[in-house]
Amino acid sequence: MSADGSYDDAIATHYDAYRPPLHTLILSLLLENAERFDTGLDIGCGTGRSSAALQDYCRQVIGIEPSHAMLGRAASHPDLHYVEGVGDSLPLTDSSVDIVTLAGVLYYAKTSAFVRELLRVSRPGAIVVAYDFDVRLDGVLSTLMPEIFVTPRPYDPTVNFSGENGLFELMVRHKTVQLEMSAEQLAHVVLSNAERHRYCQIKFASLSPHAALAGVLGQHHARLEMSADIYYAKYRVG
Repeated sequence: MSADGSYDDAIATHYDAYRPPLHTLILSLLLENAERFDTGLDIGCGTGRSSAALQDYCRQVIGIEPSHAMLGRAASHPDLHYVEGVGDSLPLTDSSVDIVTLAGVLYYAKTSAFVRELLRVSRPGAIVVAYDFDVRLDGVLSTLMPEIFVTPRPYDPTVNFSGENGLFELMVRHKTVQLEMSAEQLAHVVLSNAERHRYCQIKFASLSPHAALAGVLGQHHARLEMSADIYYAKYRVG
């Protein structure tokens, strides 16, 4: 993702190739097994992994994504529909959705116009779920690319809707979970960030540095134990 939140084809490729399997886990912490909704909306759906996780709770899901590169890699499903669009001008009718999920988008998208649109398309009593996760890469990569880790990252995964008028807070949580992934999978996670991708292109003198990076990451371990911080919040419209 670039500084303005956009994706190019290379970044979208790595984003789609592997994402930590946390969407389903986080939704299971936020939603009861018996909770079912008619229409779900997944804003900033990327390549559709978060939308697919929401499908377990909905009759149909609409995924909204501004990046054409991302939507070009989204998996199709008869009950999952993708629309290219932005959060502050949602291409939906008033009071048309029963649950809204936002996975890793609020840092870039949260504005007063966005909140107004969110409330406009949500039915009274609709559920709004905002969540994010942060794979702790500093321990693995601080020696590999120190120039990136000496400066604080501007991204804040804790951004949520607490205090917003029209949204009643039901739950706000943070916890740390453990992940196991291969060197190849971790390399995709690293390269799904534009700054790290550019750094690795220079470091490995390659426009496609995945194989070289995975080789370095896998020199000592076939499987890598990683920690991830997950942040999740649940609200009711009304």
